[in-house]
Amino acid sequence: MCMSFVALNAKIILLCSLCEVFFQLSYTVHLISIYKWLVSIQFAIGDFFLT
Repeated sequence: MCMSFVALNAKIILLCSLCEVFFQLSYTVHLISIYKWLVSIQFAIGDFFLT
């Protein structure tokens, strides 16, 4: 009983850490895409005012 509980606990901890890594990665990708979007808007505004 005790050993299975420890094994289950370890699986839960592993799953949580994997989820955390996944969220960190998706958050970073999200930030990069927002940054690219902002940069492209700045270029579009710059082109608009230059022409």
